[in-house]
Amino acid sequence: MTAKQTTNGSDFKLIALKNLNQPELIQSWVHDVKNAARTCPVTYIDDDGNKASFGHLGHLYSAGVTKWTVSLATETELHKLVVKTASGKAWPEELVNEMDAELYSRLYATFGPELRIRMSEKFDKEETTGKPPRATELLRYIVSKIKMVDPRAQERKANADLESHLNTSMPGGITSEQMFEWCDKTETLNAKCNPGKPEHELIERTIMAMPDDIVEKIEIKTEHAGAHSDYHAAQAEWAGVIERHEERETRRASARAMNATGIAPGTAKPADNQDIIEMQKKIDELKTQLCAIIESNGVTAGLEAAHATGMVRHPYHEPCGSCHPDGDDGCWMMHLDQVPKSMGNMLAGLHRKRAAKNLPDLTAQYPHHN
Repeated sequence: MTAKQTTNGSDFKLIALKNLNQPELIQSWVHDVKNAARTCPVTYIDDDGNKASFGHLGHLYSAGVTKWTVSLATETELHKLVVKTASGKAWPEELVNEMDAELYSRLYATFGPELRIRMSEKFDKEETTGKPPRATELLRYIVSKIKMVDPRAQERKANADLESHLNTSMPGGITSEQMFEWCDKTETLNAKCNPGKPEHELIERTIMAMPDDIVEKIEIKTEHAGAHSDYHAAQAEWAGVIERHEERETRRASARAMNATGIAPGTAKPADNQDIIEMQKKIDELKTQLCAIIESNGVTAGLEAAHATGMVRHPYHEPCGSCHPDGDDGCWMMHLDQVPKSMGNMLAGLHRKRAAKNLPDLTAQYPHHN
């Protein structure tokens, strides 16, 4: 069985394609390929010499490039190339294969020397597979190089890259330097979006990406510092939280190591147990003295003194256990309607506080949102 293609000329009249680094030039070349393919009629001749018209090569381009869908990883069988004429008549498989190989040869002839080598290495596997190269595979690859010419495609990719990054959680044990790098990447990707996300949304999404062991501390610090809409200011506050958390974890690890081995961290000698006992007694005595001072002066007085010396940013509010101005009137836990919309992600923590203090459940009225 033989197949034959009849054309108006022996070669496509196309501009030479020397590389795939110029999307605008590639787009023009692909446009010419489609037009040239439509001028090439296709005739099929069977073993008995009967001829049948199957339209033109443009049908091959339409089925193998424009309408082609990539096989999913979950699919067990690869998609088969099915070409039909305008009237719906399907091409015989032999005709599809022959025309696909014939079109590859015509396209290959328009390539520059370096591009021929690159495309041959990528698509011409006839020596190993026994199958000729296919123009449709080649064209799908080339068309992918012009996707970014479309501003909408650029915008979609930029938004997708940013969302992918924001949905990537920071690792546990993150350092302030790593946090700054994560945020720098966020700003770089956001700058490519048009329009980019506002800073308050970047702050919300960054808090959501924080490790679980520090996210609540980060939320509280952001709330108290009022860093709701300044991404750089928020990062500075977060760095302080992360560094203090890192110091606490280091001290705890050292204490655990000493308790387990009896060797003080950084030394090769066992710690003197009697010295440790005496030190613990002194610590207990200091704790007792501190509790007595607090009881005699009152918690509020002690915290007001700390506020006066600059040790805390806002007054302590006993009902909610946090520091903020304006007492009951300025308490977000007691007045959920005061929580800014940009900080809606904090409602979950405030609902937990209300539940712990047996306050009415307002989760339906003030749902947590990201």
